[in-house]
Amino acid sequence: MVDTPYRSGPVGLHENEICVLVALVRIMVGLDRRFSEGEADSIGAIALEVGEDSFWTHMRASYESELTLHEVMALAAAVERQEAHETIYGSLFELAANGGIEPEEGGLLRRLAQLWKLEVEVPSAT
Repeated sequence: MVDTPYRSGPVGLHENEICVLVALVRIMVGLDRRFSEGEADSIGAIALEVGEDSFWTHMRASYESELTLHEVMALAAAVERQEAHETIYGSLFELAANGGIEPEEGGLLRRLAQLWKLEVEVPSAT
């Protein structure tokens, strides 16, 4: 299969990048062990941005595979496109910021920023 951008949504992530985004969304939501209405809204918005069919297919696969944070970070390290880094990070930041960034969420955002050499400032927990 050729890894072409998935263009059902406006974002244009490649399938492997959507897989990483979805796995990171799953990890992010589980970090604070709570699932708020705001997080549900943010996840719905992310799904619309990348294409709902692809997003939810990848989400089911992510839950079935039960990848650990370490394994997901290894997948994230394989994402090479700067545009994808920024899109994935931005989506996760918005998800985490919904209701305030918890320390664990900020830690994940900082790790991604460092991994992808993003020049961003992650606020402390609110």
